[in-house]
Amino acid sequence: MLVTIASEFGNNIAHGVSEPEPIAYSMAAIRLLHARSCQITQEIIWLLSGGFADAAMARWRTLREAMAVASLIGEHGEDLAERYFAHEVVETRRAALQYQKHCTKLGQEPCSDEEMQHLESQYAAALSRYGRNFKTQQGWAAEHLKKASPKIEDIFEAVELDHLVPTIAWQAIMFTQIQRACCSS
Repeated sequence: MLVTIASEFGNNIAHGVSEPEPIAYSMAAIRLLHARSCQITQEIIWLLSGGFADAAMARWRTLREAMAVASLIGEHGEDLAERYFAHEVVETRRAALQYQKHCTKLGQEPCSDEEMQHLESQYAAALSRYGRNFKTQQGWAAEHLKKASPKIEDIFEAVELDHLVPTIAWQAIMFTQIQRACCSS
């Protein structure tokens, strides 16, 4: 029921924003993360109801990360939200390079030289605009967190949710031990 309420709330907010005026990056990021969080929550419910607790726990960690990212963007506003969206080119390039490396083994065609050159030029432009640290996994937050290579734990700490990080690891350990005990009997 709470998921339905959250989804409907997000839908009402989305429809309340007048189009076609461009919306602020921060509003767009919060809307995106809210929608993603509702979807992840539905996945968790389905996984748990199907008996897939390990998978549900993995999705729960992702949900908590989305919450921390949304909180950080909410605190720091437009510049950080713009960086969050601009960082997509970093992740796309990382995925493309990995794909290029393994596509032949997978029986797939590689990306064309033109596609890769276009991606490299977008990547170079992003690094030129946002700095060298932008290329790291959480590089969109590097300047605001004042860390060269921020990690998700740094985001949790910045939004004062770092007390939740140890519980994730502890719960995973406890769950594994319970699973082993159940399976060994």
